Amino acid sequence: AGRAEGVLARNLRGLVSEALRLAWSSFSESPMSTSADERPTKRRRVDSDCDEPAKFLERSPTDMRSSLQFLHSSLSYFSDVIVVVENEGISKEFPCVSVVLASASRPLAAMLYGALREVTPSTAASKPRLVLRGTEPWCFESLLRFMHGEHVALTVDSALRLYHAADYYEVLSLRDGCCSFLLDAVQASNCCQLLARSLEVNCEPLEERCVNFLTCMNLASVAIADPHYVSLPPEVLHRILSCDNLVCENEIDTLRALVRWYGMRPDSERSLDWLLRLLRDIRWHLIPSKEHATALELVCRLAEPGTVAPDEALLRSLWRHYWDNDDCRDKEDVSCAPLEQAVPLRTSALLSLASGMLRTPPEEPIPNRMLWWGCLAVHWPAMQTGASAGSGAGPEAGCVDDFGLACTHEYTVGRSRKCNIRVGHNASQPYISSQHFRVFYQVKWPASSSSDGPRLQPWLEDLSQNGTFINGEPMGRGVRRLLHDDSRIDLVFPQGRQGRTHDAHHHPKFPYFIFSSANLHLKRETPAMTPAPVPPLVCSVTPDETGDDEAHSTLHMHHWG
Repeated sequence: AGRAEGVLARNLRGLVSEALRLAWSSFSESPMSTSADERPTKRRRVDSDCDEPAKFLERSPTDMRSSLQFLHSSLSYFSDVIVVVENEGISKEFPCVSVVLASASRPLAAMLYGALREVTPSTAASKPRLVLRGTEPWCFESLLRFMHGEHVALTVDSALRLYHAADYYEVLSLRDGCCSFLLDAVQASNCCQLLARSLEVNCEPLEERCVNFLTCMNLASVAIADPHYVSLPPEVLHRILSCDNLVCENEIDTLRALVRWYGMRPDSERSLDWLLRLLRDIRWHLIPSKEHATALELVCRLAEPGTVAPDEALLRSLWRHYWDNDDCRDKEDVSCAPLEQAVPLRTSALLSLASGMLRTPPEEPIPNRMLWWGCLAVHWPAMQTGASAGSGAGPEAGCVDDFGLACTHEYTVGRSRKCNIRVGHNASQPYISSQHFRVFYQVKWPASSSSDGPRLQPWLEDLSQNGTFINGEPMGRGVRRLLHDDSRIDLVFPQGRQGRTHDAHHHPKFPYFIFSSANLHLKRETPAMTPAPVPPLVCSVTPDETGDDEAHSTLHMHHWG
């Protein structure tokens, strides 16, 4: 046994010695000891004609948005701060990533990292906390969704409140999106309400759009359609009434809108000073003499808001007293004494102002209104030998008639009795359609970055079977096209082709139209400065006096002065 142990020990020492020798030999033959010639060569650079980068790569917005949306869905795991939103006793916590908040909002960046740092320090049991007061929790939740690329649903009410929150936290893209949505939502039934809300949230573009809407879309119709019309501040109404570009059918409707506004206001908000100031904004010289009695009746309603109509006998007396007898007060006529006692001082002051404005010539330059949006000059064809003109026998052959296009109206042209301008109804063949085309206007709102105001854009829609042409270009049934000054409108055949295909006996000529915008005629449409002004172009619709039982309309026209 002892001899066996000795042999085993000697063998073990031999094995260890051999292992050490092999290890040393492998170390001495390692690459560190190889010569420079045996080392691997470096990779050679590919030669290129240009050392500048040939292309730049960047991450796509879609990919970045997907990452942000994934981050939003995993905020409970990735969040490093808790935002506590408190408003009117309601509190809600939102886990957030601070760098995302700071990158999207400058005020939040100042609260998290800057001089306005309000984050409470973190503890072993909780994350840092940021408390926001005065913001509705649902608004902050929408802000958070928008920052992470998620969609935000909008209604008119939510867009107003979200605009206010986005403006406060300077999330500018969300603020501008809400503003654009609200501008498109303005209509006659909510214009005044949106104007009041725009003042609350300090949305200046929306305020400007509402004021322009009231100016361009007929104040009288908004006064009836919008139940919040009475809430208009007197300063805003003064701004609208004093505008020369106020679109209206006639000035008496503007006076009715003022009477409606004042009569519906609470007693505590009625101010005689403001009323007198607003009455001076009425363009009294645009009210024809036949409407003077109606104007004074409306003024009587202002004197006693809530009355349906003043007493008829009192109106006759007021008419004689304030219109026919101008010097009654100065002469101290005894016949005037009973009327002075019957008329309250408030009524007397208002009627004196109204009757004086009706008799006083306007100041220079003459203030105006947007009463017309364009003019259609109808060029009737010369009468042809052996055939009736396509336009009919009514107008004198070869003459030119101007049809004024009054604001708040659209006009149809054709051979039907229902058309505003009838042509072709006496032709032997129905070349002209019963409703050949219509002309109308739309308000062109300026871009948000533009300083230009809104303007009326004239349009033409083709309703015909045989064709309508603008400056020789065919349109097509149902097609709409923008009109410009001096645009020529031809019926059935384009310019220069009438009478070429067939002889004159079988192919009658048709009238053509030249359109002019209202801007060319604003100076020409100003009425004369007389107590009974009459516009140079009257475009009224009255029943046709033919004895027919069928009701239809024709245009009575006077030429431009």
